[in-house]
Amino acid sequence: MFQTVCAACHGFDGKALNWGDDKEPGFVGTEANANPWEVMAKIRHGHPGVEMVGLVAFPMQTSADVLAYTKTLPEK
Repeated sequence: MFQTVCAACHGFDGKALNWGDDKEPGFVGTEANANPWEVMAKIRHGHPGVEMVGLVAFPMQTSADVLAYTKTLPEK
């Protein structure tokens, strides 16, 4: 699901968007490991103010699987 839906913006390795800076990056993997509850909420409902698809129409297991996958992505 990540590779099909999320990678278009986040990149296949989760590093296309950086919410941090060069010294302390904030990639998908960084955020998923630091704050999995927030990332799960964003996976389910999207992110306010941006064009991020929420997966709430899919079974909860799909979101849990996406979260588990994002925790394997690079943090730096």
